[in-house]
Amino acid sequence: MAPTRSQKSTRAASSSTPESRLPSVGKQKLKSSIRQAKRLLAKDKLGANIRVETERRLKSLESDLRNAERADKERAFAEKYRKVKFFDRRKIVRKIAQAKKSIASSSTPAKELPALHESLLAHRVDLNYVLHYPKTQKYIALYPSAPSTEETQGATNKTRDELRTRVRKAMEKGEMDQEPELTMNKWHNGAGLESEERVFKKKDGKQEEKSGIAKDEFFGDDDDDEEEE
Repeated sequence: MAPTRSQKSTRAASSSTPESRLPSVGKQKLKSSIRQAKRLLAKDKLGANIRVETERRLKSLESDLRNAERADKERAFAEKYRKVKFFDRRKIVRKIAQAKKSIASSSTPAKELPALHESLLAHRVDLNYVLHYPKTQKYIALYPSAPSTEETQGATNKTRDELRTRVRKAMEKGEMDQEPELTMNKWHNGAGLESEERVFKKKDGKQEEKSGIAKDEFFGDDDDDEEEE
């Protein structure tokens, strides 16, 4: 008699399926429905009402597919750049704290205050840069550990500066927080730096901070799955 799989082992096998595969199943169904709709529209003898309804359904399906593909890309990039963003965020928060402490200190000369306020603003711009970075684009680290070629580095620096300028303008218009260090947890599902740091320490042990910094890349819309950070 052939061995039968127990209910427990069946549950274990099903639970081992990566969650990342689930959206792909939905996309395959959407693609199948799109093909069916297109085949139906290709028929010469098709009632006007059915054609209009099918065309409307096709547009809806194509929109759903684009949204599903975008969601998949966002999830992939969120996981890929989670650690490098964490280290960038932690460094920036420390710099903000240091600047605020210097500004509040009675021993700080008055002539140094304008530069300190400008430095504080620059750090807050950087924090918003990390928090609001486009979810479907490759992340350009603020503190990269790996050197890049001169050509790539120039393009990367240019894009990084352009994004910083956009963030600064958004802050001036009130479209982004003026003090993002006070509200940043809401952008990370309530997980603060301390809890996130515990996660990384649990995964990697006493791994040096440097190893968590991703190689700096050129900003773009295309995927880069073949290059691991």
